Formats: sequence, C-alpha cells, structure tokens
Amino acid sequence: NGSTSPFVTGVVPTPGGNQAPRQMANFKYSVKVPDFLPNGVTQLSWAGPSLNFTDTNGSHTNTNVEVNTIAIQNLPNIQSFTISPTQSRYKLGDVINFTIVGAPGKAAKVEIGTTVVPMPGNGTYTGSYTVGSGDSFVNVAPRAFLVNTNNTGAYLDGSAITIDGIIPP
Repeated sequence: NGSTSPFVTGVVPTPGGNQAPRQMANFKYSVKVPDFLPNGVTQLSWAGPSLNFTDTNGSHTNTNVEVNTIAIQNLPNIQSFTISPTQSRYKLGDVINFTIVGAPGKAAKVEIGTTVVPMPGNGTYTGSYTVGSGDSFVNVAPRAFLVNTNNTGAYLDGSAITIDGIIPP
C-alpha cells in the first residue's frame, strides 16, 4: 500500500485450490511484523489484502474487507528514557548520559542516527556518549531499545537533539 504500512504482505494461491473468477477465496497471505515495535504496543490490526490479477478478461482488483487483529506478546516494557544533561544541542567534547528503565534481563542500546551506544544494566540500563570530532546530527531523536534474546523488542524515542562535533576551519 505505497510503503505506508509496517507490514509486508504476499498473496499466494492455496495449493490445489480452485479460484472462481474475480473471487477472493482460496488464498493465504503472511504478515511480517517488524522486529522492533514502539513501546506499549499491545495489538496490530489490518484489513485486506487487495488482490490484483490479470486474466483473459483483463486486469482486476478484488479487495478483501476482512479485518484481522493479532495480540503482541513478550514486548519488553520501557518505563522511562532520560537524557542528561537536558539540552537540545551538544558540541564537541560534551558527554551525553542515557538511562533506560524497563524490563530486567534484556539487552539495551541507544541509537543516535547511525551511532549505537551500548547500555549495560538489568532493569536500569545506563550508558554515555562523548561527542567526537566530525559528529554531526541535526534534529535527531535518540531511540532507546530493549532487546529480547531473539533480537526483537521495543523502542522509545527521546526528544530531538542536535550534535555538532565539527571543528570550525
């Protein structure tokens, strides 16, 4: 649907099934749920899919209006994500401290753009990042992750910050 959905779907005829002309029957599809979901998600719902096909009568689209819902289980809870010192702009040499409070026994990390900050701990996870020479991120929201053992989990975005580690000429 124009890449606006977190789902990747594919419609495949059921082996041995008979498809009546222009009918939404005897088809199955799968839904790929992203490995990481926003903190607090309890269910996902969707309608469809639309089936586009071509036969001897031309091109056709049949829309299935069935609504589907799945419950999300085992998503680790992030109770809080703090950044200190609290400011919107950091410069070369500044130390940014992160704290994630959430489900114990998980792996934790913070991503700032393409930079990953490991967050050791068990229920309270802490880590820091020192702005280095050449670091440059404008209005990027640091994202806190709690990760299950199967490399899935939850994330929570912090407030957008700017990091300017560029040394003037």
